[in-house]
Amino acid sequence: MLLSDGSEESVKRESRSEESNVVNLKEKSTNEVEFETEKQGSDIYPMQSYPRGKCLIFNNRFAFDAIPYVRERKGTEKDVDRLSMLFTWLNFEVDICHNYSAEKMREKLEAEANDDRKKNHDCFVTCIMSSGVKGYITAGDGVPVSIEDVIYSFTQDKCPGLFKKPKIFFIQGCQETVDISKDIRIPLMNADFSIYADILLYMSSLPGALSYRNPREGSWFIQALCKIFEEESMKSSLYKMILKINEVISNRDGTLYEAGKVARMMPNIERNTLRKELYFNPSCHFDDFVNKL
Repeated sequence: MLLSDGSEESVKRESRSEESNVVNLKEKSTNEVEFETEKQGSDIYPMQSYPRGKCLIFNNRFAFDAIPYVRERKGTEKDVDRLSMLFTWLNFEVDICHNYSAEKMREKLEAEANDDRKKNHDCFVTCIMSSGVKGYITAGDGVPVSIEDVIYSFTQDKCPGLFKKPKIFFIQGCQETVDISKDIRIPLMNADFSIYADILLYMSSLPGALSYRNPREGSWFIQALCKIFEEESMKSSLYKMILKINEVISNRDGTLYEAGKVARMMPNIERNTLRKELYFNPSCHFDDFVNKL
């Protein structure tokens, strides 16, 4: 059975379960890393620092019946485990934040943006897994947080340490069109739109659409993303891998129990202001990394 990450509609589908474990990043100097297939050039973002940067993972499972209008997101731990393994392999420092309230999430984002270590990093990644509606993600306390607000925290004026460096956002959550009456803090528009350079926002679904998750295996989007990255990061750019993820998910389907209709989804690059190609440049093949654990 699959569930959506918004209005909880169930979906039936047979597929294979994939297991992974959370891996902690170990301290290592840059000189100890061997880059076997490092991509370089004026049209490619530098990706040589160790760590490459921070991978911030916000995961909201929601306790059973704790919030009346948000159901428990069973299976989300599978996504967390696999993302943690993936970005540890890609030489990122992984920081996992479970069930953060809206206020605690904003405080965490502000602290990250003000972290002086960013000037020594080449990249920043944020992954958010939660329920959501169009333009918003639901925090651990049930309060909607503007996706625009999350991105704005890492624009050039808010986070100078990441100036001209790629800032990547992966969001797993529904994007249904729902009227939100709560008071949401929206960043003021800035006349200098160049502050939004070097950002990629990749969403699990199109605006107005549902996003599906299997309670035993994790979400379609995160599991496909991790699988393609594990297989392709040694040779392919981020954009090429996104195309493959889109292809995989566009060919997957299930059946809605309530309506008996075919359920499909389509990931979406909601925003792309990257100026160069991005290669993660892992220091070894993923299977070799796992075998050494």
